[in-house]
Amino acid sequence: RTRTGWETETEMATASFLLLLLPPLLVVPSSTGGPISKSTAVSHFPLIRGPGQDGRWTTLARMEDKRKLFHRLPHSVQPKAPKKSHPLGSHRTQTRAHQRLRLRQSRSRITSAATGLLLALSAGVLSPVCAFAAKPPKLIDCSGSAGGFFSNVRTPATLVAGAALAQFFGNFGDPRYAKAATRSERVFCVRLRTLFTALMALTVTLEFSTVYMATVSSVRLLAGGYNPMATDTISFLMKEFEFPYVATRLQFLTGLVTFTTGLAIKSYTTFSMTPQLARAAFFALLATAANMMAYFDHSLVHFSGYFSLVKEFFRLYFKNDIKRNSPMYLLSFGLAILASYHFIRSFVEVSDEDLEGCT
Repeated sequence: RTRTGWETETEMATASFLLLLLPPLLVVPSSTGGPISKSTAVSHFPLIRGPGQDGRWTTLARMEDKRKLFHRLPHSVQPKAPKKSHPLGSHRTQTRAHQRLRLRQSRSRITSAATGLLLALSAGVLSPVCAFAAKPPKLIDCSGSAGGFFSNVRTPATLVAGAALAQFFGNFGDPRYAKAATRSERVFCVRLRTLFTALMALTVTLEFSTVYMATVSSVRLLAGGYNPMATDTISFLMKEFEFPYVATRLQFLTGLVTFTTGLAIKSYTTFSMTPQLARAAFFALLATAANMMAYFDHSLVHFSGYFSLVKEFFRLYFKNDIKRNSPMYLLSFGLAILASYHFIRSFVEVSDEDLEGCT
């Protein structure tokens, strides 16, 4: 190609590229937060104006500089040959050398324009982002809301404990399993009664423990001696009252699940004369227990799920035992293991005396 044709396509393509990129820069926020003025944008990025009557490419920023960004001579004007002859004495060699020089100058101007674009983006976009980047969270006094949490969990735990206590000492029987029933059916009835009694006993103990721990923690909040400032109440409880918070949440939910499961077993045996109704009530109550477990896992913030909360509970439980050096922690844990052992034995080993009570 000739020199004029190659320069025309390169300069027009570059000008079109800049014309597409430069208009959005006029509304890019500046470092002061406001939009960049047109004069500032033009001073940093000269806007391209098309060829006029004289066929020249020029700029709005520096129109007086005839050889600035994308200057193009008309097709009719040819560069004059240098007065001093080239050492090689070839006109074609001189033209190629001049073409390479113009190419380097064009690349230099394109590089300068691209650098200016990057600087504008950095000054206009990144500066406001950095100025308003992550501010430190505001600290608030969480002692009052923490007391509200313990009070709110104490009330429903009391109601559940009272309902479970009534069921614990209530009558449990299946109308179908009379003395004339087969031994296998009566053994099944005894095992259901054992499981129901264990669930109600577990509900009562868990909810009583929840009520007691919430009450004691509310009193401890009144004594002071801790830092009440935190970003939110959960973070405050995890920092200053970790064990009461973990124990209260775990025991309250576990008590609700065991109470609902026990009611499902009781409804299955109570309405055994109508099997479809018994199964409907049984599965409805089990679905409620499963839904509570699912939503509880979704609501946890500092733990991945229910079993991670159980793991943290036992870690803190034995940590407090070592820290306080009190034998009551070990005594309580040992008694719980002993109660579980006897419940399992009563479920597995069914004696003839047990069958007499299933009527």
